[in-house]
Amino acid sequence: AGVLGCTNIVLLSDHGMRNIKKLVNLQDIDPVYADALTSTGNNVLFYTNISSEPMKCKKSEYYRVYQRKDDVPLRYHYDHANVGFPYVNGNPGTMFVRNNTELADSESKNQKGNHGWDNMDTQMQAMFYTVGPSIRQNVTVPPFQNVNLYNLFADLMRIRPAPNNGTTGLLDALLVDAPQRENPFTNWNVEPCHRVTFENCDSSGQVPSVSDTKGYILTNDPSVCSISDGKLFLLYSTRLNQTVGMEMRVGKSTESSEDRVITKMNNEIIGRNCEDDGGRSAFMGKALESSLKLTWNEFDSQSLVQKAVNKLTEKENVRLQIGFVYAEEGPTKYVFVSGFWCLNQGWRKDNDYCVNEIDTRVESYAIPARAVDNFNCLDDDSLLFDYRVTIGDIEKLTSLSLLPKSMPLSIRNKLSQYLPTQEF
Repeated sequence: AGVLGCTNIVLLSDHGMRNIKKLVNLQDIDPVYADALTSTGNNVLFYTNISSEPMKCKKSEYYRVYQRKDDVPLRYHYDHANVGFPYVNGNPGTMFVRNNTELADSESKNQKGNHGWDNMDTQMQAMFYTVGPSIRQNVTVPPFQNVNLYNLFADLMRIRPAPNNGTTGLLDALLVDAPQRENPFTNWNVEPCHRVTFENCDSSGQVPSVSDTKGYILTNDPSVCSISDGKLFLLYSTRLNQTVGMEMRVGKSTESSEDRVITKMNNEIIGRNCEDDGGRSAFMGKALESSLKLTWNEFDSQSLVQKAVNKLTEKENVRLQIGFVYAEEGPTKYVFVSGFWCLNQGWRKDNDYCVNEIDTRVESYAIPARAVDNFNCLDDDSLLFDYRVTIGDIEKLTSLSLLPKSMPLSIRNKLSQYLPTQEF
């Protein structure tokens, strides 16, 4: 009653906490480190370009080292020009000190806790409670990033939010009277590219009409057109003269072994199993009548991208999407790989989402084009885990829509923001 009866209250924290399990003395690794950094704690920022060789191949026992901006996981949003490198990120439970003096000070204070900010660590996730006349009672929502709070506050105050990096409507399940939302992707369509031929394994000819082929990766960029041979759906930028995205279905039970789309990477495109090594391209640049070059600029992390593709194609009847983000001067900056599959009842007839909507599962990676060194000598799973992102992260990075526009907005929002958690 009273003021509380007409006030919406939100209680939240900025991060979680962890017990300190390991103190790492940087002076013991290299005496130079003690005086060449700007901060300690759960991570270390160096302000001079020093050698990180003494930290090489520690297999992420206590920390991971990123030698340059392009190596840092995209989900950290840590790519400002003023960030120093190498950047050292402590594993959960690790804390850095500069030298023996700081080590003795920390031990004398018996310091027990510290925090990082990796939202894939369950113990770093923030607390969130809300109550009030505009809030539904006894509702639990999946974990979400704090960047989405702004839109919630705007809805509670019934004001129009300014453009932001949150996902509109993500927290509508909390609201007694949620605003009516329009699907922003409803009018997105991609026209077929013109005068394109392709070379299949045994014949050449005009590409069938793309409008007859299902592809759900979309953009509203008019300079992008689509190409398909019935197995592979591809988006090509006439402005960049480069492929920006592609999509295919890989299903163990729906395709014969000799006609199955495979995932071997080569310098052209995803190949089909036409030759023994599977490297023959479904689209060959030399067979194109137009000036289109259906390829991408070379990138160094091709083997790591292949590992992500292989991991996803282990799923049953997965819809696979691969795309490229180019720097302004032309080279490939990121390669994204996303997979969608269904539990239990499988896909709807149109293969746009699952018969039971909540059975849709996603897994996505944004891999820096130059992330090749594996400086930390991690195993494949640990290395790939660094580059896990949300679908929403990829969509903001690329201005593409990866989820079908026919998908209900509430399901789309949840899938676009899904990020796995891990107990470290």
